[in-house]
Amino acid sequence: MARPARPVTVRILSALVLVPVALLIILQGGLAYLLMLLAVGTLVHREWQTVTGAPGLFWSVPALAFGWAAAAALQTGDPEWAGILTALGVGSAVAMALLRGRSAGWAAAGAAYFILPTLALVHLRLDGYESVVWLFVVVWATDTGAYLVGSQVGGAKLWRRVSPNKTWSGAVGGVAFGAITGLAVAAILDDADLYGALLAGAAISIVAQAGDLAESAWKRHFKVKDSGGMIPGHGGVMDRMDGLIAAAVVLALMNRLDGVSI
Repeated sequence: MARPARPVTVRILSALVLVPVALLIILQGGLAYLLMLLAVGTLVHREWQTVTGAPGLFWSVPALAFGWAAAAALQTGDPEWAGILTALGVGSAVAMALLRGRSAGWAAAGAAYFILPTLALVHLRLDGYESVVWLFVVVWATDTGAYLVGSQVGGAKLWRRVSPNKTWSGAVGGVAFGAITGLAVAAILDDADLYGALLAGAAISIVAQAGDLAESAWKRHFKVKDSGGMIPGHGGVMDRMDGLIAAAVVLALMNRLDGVSI
């Protein structure tokens, strides 16, 4: 009788399937990229709704529709309409929650949690694939570095009540991996500001780990282990995307406000 695959093995196999597909779509850009973002954003929103006990799929349609429209507007070069549609998406989520006697705050946060990262990733791709590839690889390197260093070195816990397995050594390792990877990928992409890429890699690594911790605290609040079970070995889509969600928004803001570009 075959032995069941260990969780780490399943995680690796899932990554080997998903990572190349995601990179190919990022390089392709255009409609394929937009559809990937909308599909992932929709799944993230559904998991948020399910965990928070928000209204069912029918009641999510307005927020999803406005979110999709906002991303399409930004993709086609209309940021003003993207902002208006984002506000309508959050507002409609609040309205649907109030109609069903649910928390307006969690509804608004859930809509923003899928719309804003989607817009951020659309924005980053408008000038080419480089920033998006850099972001994905830095976040993946952060996860890998934090796991490898944390599991080998151990030590003091980062936030025991929220995430008992995370350590300060792992967090530092994640930042180191993220910074070095940010530098290396920028060099491969012929970016001129390698020092800036090193600092940006460290900053994005910290943000990604903060996003991971924030989702862990959110799950603790609602007493669930995973946001879902769609990705074998990883749990839900949110469990895999939490760091990237936070990092994408921050990198897009850095790009917008300070002209940071990879």
